[in-house]
Amino acid sequence: MIENTLTQEEYLRKQIKLGNDAERAYKLYLKDFIKSREDKVLQSFKECDISNMNILAEIKRLDMVIQDLKAAILSDITIGKNAAKELNEYL
Repeated sequence: MIENTLTQEEYLRKQIKLGNDAERAYKLYLKDFIKSREDKVLQSFKECDISNMNILAEIKRLDMVIQDLKAAILSDITIGKNAAKELNEYL
């Protein structure tokens, strides 16, 4: 929802900046980092003793953390793009 102290235009511009910053960070740093961590988790899974539930639980936890990070950054990017579309319609 729109914050009380901001106009709709200010709020949308704030969301656009968030999206732009998130996209820049994702492309410059996070995309490769996330991919390398996904690869390491997959390799760990391939090499682990599947009868060891503690190791499987740790691998699952690591995968969830990586996927949550990826989802959060991609969500911010999407929010920014949607705000840009809305601002264009608003103006």
